[in-house]
Amino acid sequence: MFTLLYGLVLAFLMRHHELWFDETEPWLLALYSDSYSELLYNKGFEGHPNLWYSLLFVITRFTRELWTLQAAQFSFAIGFVYVFLRYAPFHWFIRLLFCFGYYGLFEYGVISRLYALELFTTFLLCTLYPTRFRNWYWYIFLLGVNAQTHLFGLFFSGVLGLLLFAEATGLFKTTSDVLKPSTRDVAIGFAVWALCCAFSFWSITYYLKIGTPFIDPYMIQQAGTRVWQAFIPIPEFTFHFWNTSLLRTAFEIPLSMLGWYCLVILFSAEAAFNLPPSPVLCSILLFWFQIRILPPAPRSLFHLHLSPHLD
Repeated sequence: MFTLLYGLVLAFLMRHHELWFDETEPWLLALYSDSYSELLYNKGFEGHPNLWYSLLFVITRFTRELWTLQAAQFSFAIGFVYVFLRYAPFHWFIRLLFCFGYYGLFEYGVISRLYALELFTTFLLCTLYPTRFRNWYWYIFLLGVNAQTHLFGLFFSGVLGLLLFAEATGLFKTTSDVLKPSTRDVAIGFAVWALCCAFSFWSITYYLKIGTPFIDPYMIQQAGTRVWQAFIPIPEFTFHFWNTSLLRTAFEIPLSMLGWYCLVILFSAEAAFNLPPSPVLCSILLFWFQIRILPPAPRSLFHLHLSPHLD
């Protein structure tokens, strides 16, 4: 019922949504690539795996209508919402808040990017996790597909894969030996998972020359703010609010470190109390590092590229 309601609301919002450049760019790359090898070359600088572009390439072999881009997005959005509402172990009200909130409805619903595909495969992995050993090859398959959706999908599949094989080989014991797969199945699964993760990493970085050593102060600072911005995303109250944050980076870094400590307390209170006061010390050091050593970073990517105040 709520999945149907979500679909109706999403269809209405999509009808009145003007597609952005970053939504249509993958579509245009797929549309104007005469062959699949040309598509892989054209999307080489996108910094994403191939799956979303490959799906759009297949669609554009049959039609040039732009609404089919939104139709593909709509399908994956409906998919992750159904899986989340059906299987997520949260109170029904929490599930509705996510699905009909900003991220579930707009960021991962209306906007036709690869995020809905990533969420769909991620939620399928979470659903199958309790029966991962009984559905060994299905779980390995989903790990491989999830790694092809996005860089974060690669991270998620990498971590879950390491945990899976640590359990299967007895390095990390959370289940009985009866449920564990055979040595042959573990070897095949590991090979498939490793190849999928390696191919995803290659498809992201092949044209980016990521091996060139560099230190970007701006990216270091932004990485230190992500925990705070992820859980408390408060933008600046301006017309151009996208990719902005109300607080300055110097304050978000120690708040992010405090957030990590709170997450540890939330999931393992005993481990948190056994930790030394290093998070507080790290917060102070990062705060000083931000103020004294690194050059000031722009408040946002928008200011970095478009602000008239920058020479």
